[in-house]
Amino acid sequence: MKNNIHNKEASILILSSAALTTLSGFIILIGLFFHLTILTRGNSGFISVAPNTAICFILCGFSLYLNTKTEILKALTISKIFSAIVFSVGLLTFFELITGINFNIDRWLLPVLFNNEQNNPNNMAGVTALNFILISIALYFNGSKKSNNLFLIIIALPLIDSLIAIAGYLYDVSSLYSFGSFYKLSYYTAGVFLILSTGVLFLYEDTIIIKLFKSDGISRILIRKFAPFFILLIIIMRVLTMLGSSEGFYTPVFGDALEIIANILILTGFIFWNAYTLQKLDTELGSSLKQNQLLASIVESTTDAITSKTLDGIITSWNEGSEKLYGYRREEIIGKSISLLIPTGKMKDYELMMEKVRNGMCINYHETIRKKKNGDIVNVSINVSPIKDSQGRVSGASSIARDITEQKISRQKLKNYNEQLQILNRLAKIISSSLEIENIFDSFIEELGRRIPFDRTSLILLNNNRNEYIVDRMWSSYTPILTAKQRRSVKNSAFEIILKNGLPFIERNLGEKGEFNETGELRKEGIKSRIIFPLKIQDEIIGFFTQASIQPNTYKQDDIDLLVSLSDFLSIAVQNSNLYEKIKKMNEELEQRVIARTWELEEANKELEAFAYSVSHDLKAPLRAIDGFAKVLIEDYGDQLDIEASRVLNIIIQNSQKMSKLINDLLAFSRTSRREVSLSKLNINEIIYSALAQLCSYTDDEDIEIDIKDDIPDATGDKNMVQLVYVNLLSNALKFSSTREKQKIEVGACEKGNEIVYYVKDNGVGFNMKYYDKLFGVFQRLHSEDEFEGTGVGLALVQKIIQKHGGKVWAESKLNKGTAFYFTLEKEREYSYELQ
Repeated sequence: MKNNIHNKEASILILSSAALTTLSGFIILIGLFFHLTILTRGNSGFISVAPNTAICFILCGFSLYLNTKTEILKALTISKIFSAIVFSVGLLTFFELITGINFNIDRWLLPVLFNNEQNNPNNMAGVTALNFILISIALYFNGSKKSNNLFLIIIALPLIDSLIAIAGYLYDVSSLYSFGSFYKLSYYTAGVFLILSTGVLFLYEDTIIIKLFKSDGISRILIRKFAPFFILLIIIMRVLTMLGSSEGFYTPVFGDALEIIANILILTGFIFWNAYTLQKLDTELGSSLKQNQLLASIVESTTDAITSKTLDGIITSWNEGSEKLYGYRREEIIGKSISLLIPTGKMKDYELMMEKVRNGMCINYHETIRKKKNGDIVNVSINVSPIKDSQGRVSGASSIARDITEQKISRQKLKNYNEQLQILNRLAKIISSSLEIENIFDSFIEELGRRIPFDRTSLILLNNNRNEYIVDRMWSSYTPILTAKQRRSVKNSAFEIILKNGLPFIERNLGEKGEFNETGELRKEGIKSRIIFPLKIQDEIIGFFTQASIQPNTYKQDDIDLLVSLSDFLSIAVQNSNLYEKIKKMNEELEQRVIARTWELEEANKELEAFAYSVSHDLKAPLRAIDGFAKVLIEDYGDQLDIEASRVLNIIIQNSQKMSKLINDLLAFSRTSRREVSLSKLNINEIIYSALAQLCSYTDDEDIEIDIKDDIPDATGDKNMVQLVYVNLLSNALKFSSTREKQKIEVGACEKGNEIVYYVKDNGVGFNMKYYDKLFGVFQRLHSEDEFEGTGVGLALVQKIIQKHGGKVWAESKLNKGTAFYFTLEKEREYSYELQ
């Protein structure tokens, strides 16, 4: 940031110098054209400025300005042309003075000023021509690779010359500004040369004076503050002395004495101020040194490798952390190329990083590898930052490298662990979703292929005596000699050892633990290494899980740990599969038994229904005879019978009629059980009114209020059966609410999806819900026959009909608060077959 400020200040100074120089040239030309002495010499006693001098000032001013536009190639070219013209004018003028040949440079540069012989301004002096030659050279070669200190000398000559001339004018010493014909410098020329030389000097920013001017140390204070101020002070004091003397305030000698005293006092003040400033800077410098020492101590004590290098990759600093990390001592690596640390194949990565650094970018936490002195490779995390010089230009790079080998190992272990968890999680889902060992084993193979290299794997199961094994499932990348479903003896095999010790069997090189029955065949297949894991259920080995590879030393410890976990899962899968097969077999046997028992029950139900129908039908004839003959006795011989005989006969008639009704209900229930359901779309409102018509003896009563909702939806069902349901439910509602002064019955429905819930509600006597289980039983009654007549078959018939329709029927009731019966029917059916 400071460098940017310094560069900005230098640019302002250069542009100001260019502007003042150009403006001065134009002002002098105006003075020459209009014969204004004040603009060409200032005082009639001073030397006048030559026209070609003014022209050269203008060209130098423009050249100095164009030199600041380094990004524009055309501007630099024009600047060189202007400086070349100035050089030519100065050189020709200098040649004129030496040889005495007059080239009339003034006349052909500005012919308008020489329209007659009398108008002949002063020619350019030799010292002026020499100064222009030197300044034009400095302007022309700005930006070249030549020594900046050489140009400092070239620029310093006109600068010193102008200062001497200005001092001559200030102290009235003519020999300092006019000596012979060669050395003549006007007051204005000296002043403009001072401004121009200062601007040109700042073009060469790498010279020692400009570096001091732009520095941040004590030299900056002396150069930028004290020197200009002190020079201006001397000039101001001299001008004030001259003005006082010319006005007669004091004699010239007394004025000189006052000037000397004032300069001594001011200089003494500057000395004390400088001492104070230096003390303050010394304190700050001491604090800065301590901070730098602390930072250096931190750099040396840190375990991180902190290094710096040039943009060409030459190492310039090396701390103790670098020595520990890379193995190189400081004295043997500084000055060497950073390529010593870059492994083969990583140089392009390094070059990309350095390209970013050259552009002022930082590299943060870049993970890569580096090579130690002994050739070992180390994983590092690197932060690289650009190093900038006092001008803000990138001159090198600093890097902080940290050994992350352990972190990489930990991260890899964590990654492997997460992968194992994911594999185990997926396998757990597979085991929980499938009981088929074929599907589970295939999934095992798929998961293993993502994580562990193998060429052959198999699932081996033991027989009950554990003296034989069979390869139940197998996968291989080639045609194996040992195939699946082969039964073999456990004796003299690797499995015999596992059965004894219960531990995994690992051969990183096939045959290293001995020759077994299967070793020769595996060797013929090309197997070089293998692992066998026991499958255990409650510490009992039920089989084995094998992995084999055609490469030796294939399996790492992480692979073995994962396979141990997978073996546990596979053990569970095998056990589940065995249990599933047993349950499946038991279910098949049970299903056959259920089919047989169902058939037996169906036959028994058919026989029972046939028997009930037959009995009911056969009982009706004797009952009719009993009822008929009892009525004949009363009608024909009633006057001959005493009161008791008549009462007995009436009881016989009543019971025979009751028995007949009971038989009729039983026959209706039997017919309903055997009858097929004929489906059709039902108009439920029509069925309800038809059912009420059958119960007209009840509905004619004015004390009965029947509320049939208008929005009862239609359904699908057997019309006659559904009408029988409503007849029974409405009959019950009317019967059990008959004890109320005002009977109220509500009939309605509501839709639930594709199902409709129908209901019949009354305000009757209700019933206790604890007897609900008996409600739909055949011949079951919740009220005595003396209270309400009935056979106890009606609700059983309702339940049978609704069940045959695939629906549900239920009731809700409270004693003396009424009852509500509900049943469901489907709204629509996508089929038209008859329900059995």
